Amino acid sequence: MTAFARLASTGCPSPAALALAMACELHDADIDGAIAGVRRLADGLADLRDASPEEQLEHAGREVGAAIRARVRPASVEDLLVDHALVDGAGDPVCWAMICLSAAGEADIPLGAIADDEGHVLVAHRRLRRPLVVEPLAPDVLLDARELPSGELRWRCSHQLTLMLADRFVARATRTGRHGEALRAARLRLDLPLDDATREALAAECDRIAARMN
Repeated sequence: MTAFARLASTGCPSPAALALAMACELHDADIDGAIAGVRRLADGLADLRDASPEEQLEHAGREVGAAIRARVRPASVEDLLVDHALVDGAGDPVCWAMICLSAAGEADIPLGAIADDEGHVLVAHRRLRRPLVVEPLAPDVLLDARELPSGELRWRCSHQLTLMLADRFVARATRTGRHGEALRAARLRLDLPLDDATREALAAECDRIAARMN
């Protein structure tokens, strides 16, 4: 069993920890740099433990946004590797959200991720009654989720976020002809807790990717 599979099987781990375990299976990840990056962000949020939920959410968005820029680059798998995002200062919005949640969690700030079925990910506060969110692509200001052009938003756990991250990695690696990397990421998805129908569909996709390599 891989380190990723072990972590994925234990409750609902830190989003960044699970994303880093995935990254380690896909390349020579900068583990120390990633851990240090999350810790630095958490230190910057430590003084907010007694602030209001709205203040905590707003400051977390600004703090993480100042250190890491969320961006969408459909041909880049590197933006989906959490250590790259933490060390290089830029990454995919899903990666950004996972980092934000983990840094906040280390500072005892209960943030969570919400997303629609199209993969639009936002950061919210679990104790905030108003539907205010942070959009990773524009993290400096709180937005009202009701006014955003998104579908039905639901809370997502670290496993679900990692599945979204892996889905994007598979799609981008396949699109750019990096079939070996696509297959590794596709197989990692099967280590996540899945319902039977999803597992069957993802296993079939593994077979299709493998067939392209033969």
